[in-house]
Amino acid sequence: MFNWFKKKGQMDIPQKENPQQKVHNALQNQDRNKQQGNNNVTGNIDLGSCTLANMIHNLMPKDFLPQLNQAKIGFKDNVVTIGIGNHTIEIICKELEIQLHGQLIAGSYSIITKLDNGKELYEEVPGYGNEAFKVYYGAAQNYVSGFLLGYLAAIFGLFDEGYALQNNSNDMWHVSLGNYLLQGKLQEMEISDEQLFDIILPKLNDFKSKMKDEIYGIKIYMCQVNGNEFIGDCRIDNVEWQEGINELKDKDYSNWVHSNNLMSKKQWIFLKKCKKEN
Repeated sequence: MFNWFKKKGQMDIPQKENPQQKVHNALQNQDRNKQQGNNNVTGNIDLGSCTLANMIHNLMPKDFLPQLNQAKIGFKDNVVTIGIGNHTIEIICKELEIQLHGQLIAGSYSIITKLDNGKELYEEVPGYGNEAFKVYYGAAQNYVSGFLLGYLAAIFGLFDEGYALQNNSNDMWHVSLGNYLLQGKLQEMEISDEQLFDIILPKLNDFKSKMKDEIYGIKIYMCQVNGNEFIGDCRIDNVEWQEGINELKDKDYSNWVHSNNLMSKKQWIFLKKCKKEN
């Protein structure tokens, strides 16, 4: 397992430096540049999308993944770029919606992570707070902790032992389990890192036999609202996988304790093709 991962909730940022102050400074500089007519925003890209990208750039998890210290990391407009060896990763941010609920600001954001101008993986994250900074900071934390850490671990060849998927040509894929993002009473429960993947793994037999891409992303999301209403989604490379969510609902969600309060569970799982030994 990745012993630097906090598998539940949002990531705890190491305190070698104050990340909130770092992002505050970046946000202030961006506001100052905007006032001076030099906001580094081009075309019709909205400032909220650029602010989120700026925060993701400043929260890059180098203390969890020291390999990032050798990467070329850049930021322009609403796009963060990460150069790792021969790979280039683009993180493209889009603000979808901002709503006010009394004093609470709720934001919704779409983030596309693209490898080498090829495969795109789509994620949506929320952000909440009583001021704009907290909304963007929370959304950036959710993305970095819930998606980016696991994705980059897979790219760097860091994987969870005990799993390997093989296709019909005897090519192998390792498995990197991302952090859980939990809400409600689920935060109080002990959940093994492998719990959801162990449920869906037997249903992947047909899929894994045909695998050929460098990397795959499996997204799992389950939510309970209004006491007993189920909302769920399971996707492989953005494509809905009904068999997967049916299995998760039957073998995981059915064991949840009903609550009138919102409960949700999300996890990304990444499959990375192994290099063939000579």
